[in-house]
Amino acid sequence: MGSSLDQNSYLNGCTSSEASNQIDEMVKRDIVDHFSKEMSKLIKRISDADSRSISYLSECRSLRGQLEMVNRDLESAKKKINEKDTIIFNYKSQLSVMSEHLAALNEKIVQQKDAIDELTHQSK
Repeated sequence: MGSSLDQNSYLNGCTSSEASNQIDEMVKRDIVDHFSKEMSKLIKRISDADSRSISYLSECRSLRGQLEMVNRDLESAKKKINEKDTIIFNYKSQLSVMSEHLAALNEKIVQQKDAIDELTHQSK
């Protein structure tokens, strides 16, 4: 509201009815000005909050996209690890079978050598 000194100097020479009306008008104007300023502040705060929420929404969408990409990469990596584990298992199985076969062949060779040695020894 305006100061009483401003109102007194403004109202000098006015009738009391006119002065009362002018005071009422000044009060109304001061009230309207006050609430207009408050509304402007609130509108600005709402606008700022809206801008921040839009920014957060954009950031969340970006993060969700990155998370989906990381999850796809993770699934791909798990699949590759599973494939490699299967290959390793198969190689170990093949190696085990080949080792057993080689041991059997080695045993056969030893038996044949022993038989050859025995026949050679008998023929002398």
